[in-house]
Amino acid sequence: QAIPILRVSYFPAAVEWYHRFGFEVDWMHSYEPGFPCFISISTEAWVRVFLAEHHGDGEPRGSDFLVATDIQGLETRMP
Repeated sequence: QAIPILRVSYFPAAVEWYHRFGFEVDWMHSYEPGFPCFISISTEAWVRVFLAEHHGDGEPRGSDFLVATDIQGLETRMP
């Protein structure tokens, strides 16, 4: 299993964005309140992605591809 690590600047917005695609938070870690977070999110089909606010984790300007088999169902989740 390969799990991509994606760099995010503000994890609450990133979690909200991925939630539209069926991702839920599995766990979060931060050394202290106010420190950068490292978050594991996944779908019911066990597609997992790590989101990191830490500088140096996951290069900016990377790409990830989400494959959907139910595009109409996905569209109903979009704002």
